[in-house]
Amino acid sequence: MKNINKKSLQKAICVWAGCTMVFMLVYLSIIAPQAKSKSQVEEKLNEMASAYESARNSAKEKIRNVMQEKIEELHSRLSRYTVDAEDSADLTFNISRIANEKKITSFSIKNNDILASKDNISESSIDLTFKASFDQFASLLNSLERHNPIVFVDRFKIVRSDVSSSDNRITVNLSVFVNKQQDG
Repeated sequence: MKNINKKSLQKAICVWAGCTMVFMLVYLSIIAPQAKSKSQVEEKLNEMASAYESARNSAKEKIRNVMQEKIEELHSRLSRYTVDAEDSADLTFNISRIANEKKITSFSIKNNDILASKDNISESSIDLTFKASFDQFASLLNSLERHNPIVFVDRFKIVRSDVSSSDNRITVNLSVFVNKQQDG
């Protein structure tokens, strides 16, 4: 019996050694390269994630800068259409100066109450009354149209003059947008 156990044990050791060799060959030829490849892929993934995060942060900064530029452009465009509340007195002075340059007579200007109001902008009305020829009136309207901030002509009325005078009696109603005072 000793011989049978010895032979069986030898066979089992040979089978076990053979299987171990096969498993080692499979490990070295298939599994080990995959583990190495996996670590390389993980390294590349980490590099790509880092590059992605860097690009994303850079894009955020670029987008923030682009949006800031757009906001500044919109504020600039808005300033063409609005006057600040504290500068509205200067507007009536500028209109009077333009009328004076056009040699318009009997000129009077009157600020009216606010017509309409929204959150940040209100609409104000200005009434002009003067005597002028049609050419002077057209020249005044042309100057007002090119004024900054933009002045809107709501309505006007021309009353024909007497035969002895070439100046017509003119009434003009203007509207302007006024920026409300911002708190804080």
